Amino acid sequence: YLKNTNKEESDKPFDFSVLLGPSYTASTSLGLGATASGLYKWDRDDPDLPKSNVSLFANATLAGMFSVGLRGNNFLPKERYRLNYQMYVYTFPSYFWGIGYENGVQDANKSKYDRVKFQFRPDFLFRLTPSVFLGPSADVTWMKTSNFENIALIEGQDTKIVNVGLGLNFTYDTRDFVLNAYRGNYIRIEQMSYPKAFGNKYAYSYTDLTYCAYRQFWKTGVLALELHSMFNY
Repeated sequence: YLKNTNKEESDKPFDFSVLLGPSYTASTSLGLGATASGLYKWDRDDPDLPKSNVSLFANATLAGMFSVGLRGNNFLPKERYRLNYQMYVYTFPSYFWGIGYENGVQDANKSKYDRVKFQFRPDFLFRLTPSVFLGPSADVTWMKTSNFENIALIEGQDTKIVNVGLGLNFTYDTRDFVLNAYRGNYIRIEQMSYPKAFGNKYAYSYTDLTYCAYRQFWKTGVLALELHSMFNY
């Protein structure tokens, strides 16, 4: 699918593709993933407007993890605004060592538990210059944990929680194509806050920094770099 994403389609109002394949991570084991993706334009009469995209994805693994979600990037008419979103739900059996560093380094604390998580993350960005965007971000997260092998490790904290946050997103983007860039740079700085005024029991904030660079060395050869850091407080 990605091999063909840079090819211009004739005049399709919605270009649809399906990708199916195996996946593997150390924490989730071997799995099978599927993605159904579509490309479309908000204004088909504007040749300079990038194509928007939407993807429906799902993944299931031998470790018992199952996830399904929806994500997309919308380039609104004349690209004055961008609307990005991601929504997913997953269930995942995992391990817990306790709260804090001292508990985390104790191998004897390793114990099983299950978690279910739902998250919805939209961004609405205003175009300030041809490559600079700024706008609000939001986050609604619901998580439930259960079947703790050693529930004492959570020290009485809630097993079900809802977090609501608002923040600001700064984006610098010169990529030639969002889904499969061959050249360009991407900088994203996001500041999010989850105050108690929003009904959050555990108030916190974070700063998320991402830098990506893409360089094409031959027709099908691209070198990609990504640097990422997140600060929670």
